[in-house]
Amino acid sequence: MRPLTAISITVSAIVLVIVSAVMMEPVSSGTFPGTNGKIIFASDRDGNKEIYVMDADGSNQTRLTTNSSLDVEPSWSPNGSKIAFNSDRDGNKEIYVMNADGSNATRLTNNSTREYYPSWSPDGSKIALQSERDGKKEIYVMDADGSNATRLTNNDSLDADLSWSPDGSKIVFNSNRGDNSKEIYVMDADGSNQTRLTNNSAADFPPNWGAAPAPTPTPTPTPVLPTATPVPPTATSIPPTATPVPPTATPVPPTVTPEPVVIGTNLSSRKPVQPVTTALSGDIVEGPISKLPMRINGEEEDSSGGRSKPAPPPVANTPVPAAATAVPQVAPTPTAIRAAKLLPKTEDRKIESPKAAPELDSYPSEGQGRKVLGIIGIILSPLLLVAHLHAMRTKTRAK
Repeated sequence: MRPLTAISITVSAIVLVIVSAVMMEPVSSGTFPGTNGKIIFASDRDGNKEIYVMDADGSNQTRLTTNSSLDVEPSWSPNGSKIAFNSDRDGNKEIYVMNADGSNATRLTNNSTREYYPSWSPDGSKIALQSERDGKKEIYVMDADGSNATRLTNNDSLDADLSWSPDGSKIVFNSNRGDNSKEIYVMDADGSNQTRLTNNSAADFPPNWGAAPAPTPTPTPTPVLPTATPVPPTATSIPPTATPVPPTATPVPPTVTPEPVVIGTNLSSRKPVQPVTTALSGDIVEGPISKLPMRINGEEEDSSGGRSKPAPPPVANTPVPAAATAVPQVAPTPTAIRAAKLLPKTEDRKIESPKAAPELDSYPSEGQGRKVLGIIGIILSPLLLVAHLHAMRTKTRAK
């Protein structure tokens, strides 16, 4: 074979394929994919136009219809369980429905004209289609079982290529009404409110209403854990600043007021009497007692044995002396016994209870003078002695 002949045969084959593709009817008019994720289409690979199904990746291609007639324009039901399609197996193009596996094919329309391009409503309850039953290509709708067919468009022009809106409330289609140019129109699902969407001198066809984008899921708010950090208490306990003050009061020793010497007999008598005691210490007086002032029956007696005038009463504002402390009984000493023998008998006298001696200022002036002179003499005697010795030393040095 010459090379030019081989090239001519190849070019002729390519042109034949292109022409066949142009003249071929559309594969499917389904507007919504099935939920089973498979793809349906029409093919004449076996010498006749039949309906096939395959997986989304092109694998598992399976033939669903087998007959000598035309089976085209498949459309999935919304739930993917059924397929609507166009077939002339009964001698006229009618709408059929079958299961997703090709079984149980059932005819839905039956009239003498052609009906084609079936399209399921989004809820699967209705099927819209194009029909010539009234002499013109118009759009109809019927229930999914073929009942209650209703005409939606009515004019002398072509109305075809329909598609449901995602919510099933509207249908979009193309029509050459008006200026005899194919434009895109939309109407309600019952055929009302037909509105032109495009307007130009060119042909616009066929429309296909896509599914609405899935709503963006609202993220579930994540519970936010409390971030507040517990604040430690800032108040610092203040230690007590008050220092206990020790008691400043110094215990005052009890003041003992001297009491006069009390004896229990008269000085004029020389008979033994009770032992003589002092009010200051409670000791028994030993030795001569002629120098002590004595008081018997409220009268004071001097050292000569004679009685003086009664003791004067205490001066006003003079502290009252404390009561005499109980004096323990002490056995008399020999000296006390000897002194007692010199005293007169006092059986016939009443001995008074000891009384507190008056203060120093209450003594007779004569006795006080003697005491003062005695004290002065005691103080001056060492001074005079020192002065005398100093004078003697000075005299000796002078010689």
